[in-house]
Amino acid sequence: MINIVDAVCGVGKTTGMFGMMRSNTHRSYLYISLFLDEVGDGNKGVPGRIQKELPELDFKMPKNLGEGKLDNLKGLIESGVNIASTHSLFSMFDMEVVELLVNNGYVLIIDEAVDCIHVHEDTNKSDVQALIAGEFIHVDVDGCLSWNETKYPSHSGKYSDIRDSCALGNLYIYNNVILIWEYPPTLLRLLDDIFIATYMFEGSIMSSWLKVNDIEYSYVDNAVFGLLDQEVVKQRVRGCLELLDARIIDKLNINDNSFSSTWYKNARNDTIAEVKRAMVACVNTHKAKCGDVFWTTFVAHRGRLQGKGYTSGNPEPFLPYNTKATNNYRDRWLCMYTVNIFKNPIETGYLRSKGVEFNQELYALSEMIQFIFRGSCRAGKPMKLLILSPRMKRLLQEWLYNE
Repeated sequence: MINIVDAVCGVGKTTGMFGMMRSNTHRSYLYISLFLDEVGDGNKGVPGRIQKELPELDFKMPKNLGEGKLDNLKGLIESGVNIASTHSLFSMFDMEVVELLVNNGYVLIIDEAVDCIHVHEDTNKSDVQALIAGEFIHVDVDGCLSWNETKYPSHSGKYSDIRDSCALGNLYIYNNVILIWEYPPTLLRLLDDIFIATYMFEGSIMSSWLKVNDIEYSYVDNAVFGLLDQEVVKQRVRGCLELLDARIIDKLNINDNSFSSTWYKNARNDTIAEVKRAMVACVNTHKAKCGDVFWTTFVAHRGRLQGKGYTSGNPEPFLPYNTKATNNYRDRWLCMYTVNIFKNPIETGYLRSKGVEFNQELYALSEMIQFIFRGSCRAGKPMKLLILSPRMKRLLQEWLYNE
């Protein structure tokens, strides 16, 4: 059974998961998180949060002992110890790992939903056509790819990663030219106890992926884990968050698609200059210093928007828009949010071809809330927020003021 613990940032989801494990020490746990500072670094022997807060459960960290972390992970599972690892290693699990986890009765706990589908970025249209024409790969009726082991049994060249993914059964073709990596569903079908701690799960790729694969999940009553009610959190945020007006909207031809990655890519230099002027003016108007500000844009356009007053600092004011779980900015009271978020249309199109419609609005809102909750509003302290996209600002206002 997959249990979703869905609650807003900062209400104690991780603490609740830790409490559950502390109360059931007779079980074996595999804890998956995005960050090494949560699970620890096995190679360096540096403990993470889970080792520090649950010393009695003695969580082990997979190490690379010459055969890779996955090989070491298998040995840890066979020994039945508690294990903490990252989303990155989770994406590499093969059928042997799945069988070991199931046979040893592990409880799987995932902190933040996993992106179970993504475009295979290292392979372009020409590569795909060459693979098919050269009979490197076979395409099954459901689009799943298999490697031609008869013709290329020992291929270790340019397409070796494709061969590895084919062996795991997690590579699919879409529209005849696009390769899609999809997490094999077997593990989440077979394990008896799975907990996923996240927020707005219905806006995640993982939720859509579970629907594609007909894997059922249910929501846990947050009161069981002693989590703060969402409406209490929203009321606290309403009392401390000030949404600033973006005067740039009056100067530019702005619509609901503006400030997306495509918009930035096509924006003229004078348009970008206006955006930068608006950001500089915001910092100056509110007399903010580097240590007061955090901001984001798409990484490829960061250099075009950097300006005086929000370029340097420790930690630096810039954060990628999909940043989660860091508390290093909890004292920053001026946030400049310059992105308009849409999930990759190839990925959403792939899901649609499987009969599932992805919720773009909920996805964008959840990503934005995760980001702004890095700042002082998370602790109920005053925070000013500049959102350039009318669409993103509207989504936040609806979340704040609608029941």
